[in-house]
Amino acid sequence: MIYFYDTYALIEILRGNPKYKKFEDYKIYTSIMNFYEFYYSVLKEFTEKTAKDWRKQLDLIFIEIREEDIVEASEFRLKNIKEKLS
Repeated sequence: MIYFYDTYALIEILRGNPKYKKFEDYKIYTSIMNFYEFYYSVLKEFTEKTAKDWRKQLDLIFIEIREEDIVEASEFRLKNIKEKLS
């Protein structure tokens, strides 16, 4: 199974949220912008050392996000607004 990890998921894994435990062993597919948000959040909330340690620990696979992906994701999110998707 392949999962896309948004910033929130990465932060919750770092915090040890038990709801995200089952996702810890999967390869981490994310975008460079999600990584930016994650790294910035860790710097802000924790320390530079924590941010650097997590960067080394995470086996990140960056995917390209194209304009069409943004359009499709936006339309999907709006159609499913009652689901409160992030």
